[in-house]
Amino acid sequence: MSLSPRPVSAARVIIPVSLLAAISALLSACAPPILMKNPQTNEIAQCYAAGDVIRRWHDRDVCVEKYQKLGWVKTEASE
Repeated sequence: MSLSPRPVSAARVIIPVSLLAAISALLSACAPPILMKNPQTNEIAQCYAAGDVIRRWHDRDVCVEKYQKLGWVKTEASE
């Protein structure tokens, strides 16, 4: 007695794949760049990182910490 494969409805495949794609797109934009400003020279630097979500947040925060140790401060683009 052989078992024949059961058909899978398209919705059972499309919905999870669509949700995964949407979540991936949202997570890829979760670590926006941070602008750093040297208060003495008014020079602006940008801290951002590429890669996976965890690494992106970590690398960006490490960049900010390094600039802060040098006396730089976080700033907004409008300043």
